Amino acid sequence: MKKLILVLIFGLVFPVFCNAFMLNVTSDLHAGKQSKRDKGDEHGVRNITYPKKWKKNFRNFIKDEAGLYLILGDNINGSKKDYKFYKEMRTVVNKKKREALFVKGNHDTNKKYNYLSAKKYYSTDKENWRVIVLDTNEDNKISQTQLDWFKEELKTDKKVLVAMHEPPFAVHSTDIVGAFGPFLEIVKENENIKYVLSGHSHLSESKTVEGYMAEFITVQPLTLRGSVGRFLKLNLE
Repeated sequence: MKKLILVLIFGLVFPVFCNAFMLNVTSDLHAGKQSKRDKGDEHGVRNITYPKKWKKNFRNFIKDEAGLYLILGDNINGSKKDYKFYKEMRTVVNKKKREALFVKGNHDTNKKYNYLSAKKYYSTDKENWRVIVLDTNEDNKISQTQLDWFKEELKTDKKVLVAMHEPPFAVHSTDIVGAFGPFLEIVKENENIKYVLSGHSHLSESKTVEGYMAEFITVQPLTLRGSVGRFLKLNLE
C-alpha cells in the first residue's frame, strides 16, 4: 500500500519533468568543398562561413546529448559535388542513433535529399510537443496546399513548434516579409504555437511580436566565423 501511495505522489509531483526534453537546433551548414564562403557584410553580420568545417562541427552537434535534433535548412552549399554530403549527414546521425529532423533550404536540391527526409514538409510528435516542419521553397514561399495541411496539423492539444528555413519577419524588424502574410495569419490564430524557428539570415535573433503568442527565433550557421560550432539548446517543457 505504501509503495502504491509513493508511486501516485511521484506521478503527481513530476509529470512536467517527465515530458520535458532538450532540443538542439542549428542551421545553414552550407556543407561543401569551399574552405571559405564570404557573402559580404549583410544584416550587420560579416557573412563568412566555412563549408569544409561542417562535418567536425556537425558531429559535435549530434554528439551533444538531446532528445531531438533540428537542422533548419541550407544543409549543403548547392553544387553538384555537394550532393554526397546529404548521405554523410545521415550517416553521422544514424551512427549516434539520434532522432533528427531536417528542413529544406533554398540551397538544398531535390537530388538525393531523400537521404535527409522523405518529405519536404511533415510533422512529428514528441512528449507533449508537435514539431511541424515547413518548406519555404514553394510558390509564394508556402503554397496554399501546404498551408491547408498546416492548419490540419495544428488541430492538436499539444504545444507546437514550427521549423522553417526562411524567417517570416524582416531582420531586426517586425515587418512581415510579404509572401508570409497568409502563414502569419494562421500563427496569430493558434495560441498553441509557442515557437517559430528559422535560419537563412545567418544571424541569431529572438523576438516577440505584438499580436502573436509565439516566440520567433532565427538560428545562426554552425560554421559562422567568430562562433564556429555554436548552436541553440532549447528546453521544451
